[in-house]
Amino acid sequence: MRLPLGNGATDGRPAPIPRGNIARKIAGAARIDPSHSEMAPSARAAVGPPRRAILPPCLLPFERPAMHTGIKKTEPLSPAALSQLWQQLGDDPNTPDFYELSEYGELIVSPSPRNRHQSVVAWVLEQLREQLGGRAYPNLAIGTRTGVRVPDAAWLPQQRWAETLSAAPMPTCPPLVAEVLSPGNRHKAIGQKIGAYLAAGATEVALIDLNGAVYHHRPDGEFNASSFALRLEPPAEMFR
Repeated sequence: MRLPLGNGATDGRPAPIPRGNIARKIAGAARIDPSHSEMAPSARAAVGPPRRAILPPCLLPFERPAMHTGIKKTEPLSPAALSQLWQQLGDDPNTPDFYELSEYGELIVSPSPRNRHQSVVAWVLEQLREQLGGRAYPNLAIGTRTGVRVPDAAWLPQQRWAETLSAAPMPTCPPLVAEVLSPGNRHKAIGQKIGAYLAAGATEVALIDLNGAVYHHRPDGEFNASSFALRLEPPAEMFR
């Protein structure tokens, strides 16, 4: 996820964060419902209980800009209308390079990602392919309850790869998606995206914070380990 720098820095750089900290309110904003969990009891016991998250100083709330696409913000658009709008924007040469759509059809523009962010994303994609097989993709458009969202990385089993060939957003989320935090990400926005991915069909959402710590979110909470037996341990030099 890529958003403008928040209020946690005074000189244009992100404030220092103790290793392992993450947004305290992410899980709450995600509105994860334990009754929707698809994990087997044995798997749940293996990864341990959910843990609480902590809000680092650079993840302070702020309003991110949204460019209106000419649709009145009165009620959410239908999935079909959002899909049609997404495809129209994709055909428009004036559309920004990095954007998402809110559930009202608003264009949410993000700045170009930094090289370090993209290096971490590339590393995550490599790990998904090597450890899980199947196919790993950057920037897949996914239809969710909060609009069309675009995670940094997504994994699909081989039999579902054809779903990515359409110009329309995927109506069902891949089973595993990952987001790499950038300076300025809001805890509320992050939590809402996690909840949206899970509600759209994701089994797990991996979150990599600014220090390289990894958090695995599922319908029954946040865990240290992945239910996919995926081990994400980013090299420390990526976060110096």
